Amino acid sequence: MDKGRLDINRAVNANDENGFDSGLDFSRSTIILTSNIGSSEITAVKSGKKPLGFVTSENDNSGEDVRKIGKEAVLRYWRNMPEFVNRLDSVVVFNSMTRDVQYRLIDKFLGEYQEQQGLDEGALLLTQDLKDWLVNISDLSLAGREVRRNLDAHVITRAAEVRMDLPRSVHLVADLSKTELGKVVFWISKTMLWNEMSPF
Repeated sequence: MDKGRLDINRAVNANDENGFDSGLDFSRSTIILTSNIGSSEITAVKSGKKPLGFVTSENDNSGEDVRKIGKEAVLRYWRNMPEFVNRLDSVVVFNSMTRDVQYRLIDKFLGEYQEQQGLDEGALLLTQDLKDWLVNISDLSLAGREVRRNLDAHVITRAAEVRMDLPRSVHLVADLSKTELGKVVFWISKTMLWNEMSPF
């Protein structure tokens, strides 16, 4: 890491049989390692179950004390590898997942799906009721992966099945059923949604 170089099964600066450098140069790269180390301790402090230091108010629990917990947890986890920890330029503690972030993640993942499928923007829309439901069933402690799993399981997979019988240009609206708890329904267009026609 000090040299910004990864050597592949060979000695430093060795060349392969064709004369090509066998290493990977990442001296101009930024390497970001992410982890949930310390998340349980941070959650306990934020919820007030585990006071830390000289915390005097709830706001303090989301400031310097929380960052301190995160950094100490990383050092504790890697205590047997000080040579690795010494090569980390900084330890950054991110804020916990919030409901607002979950809503933004739903829009982000939905946009990525439409881009991957080559669909027009808005080819799959979610009503606010459905977004609220997806956020409510997602565990905040499991972060963004839980949001993606729920979106994939309840919306994306089913939308793909519905689309098989429809022209590619048709836009779908995913909504939460008003009669069956936890059921996702699809409308062909906003017009049909507004006219309360039968969903798929």
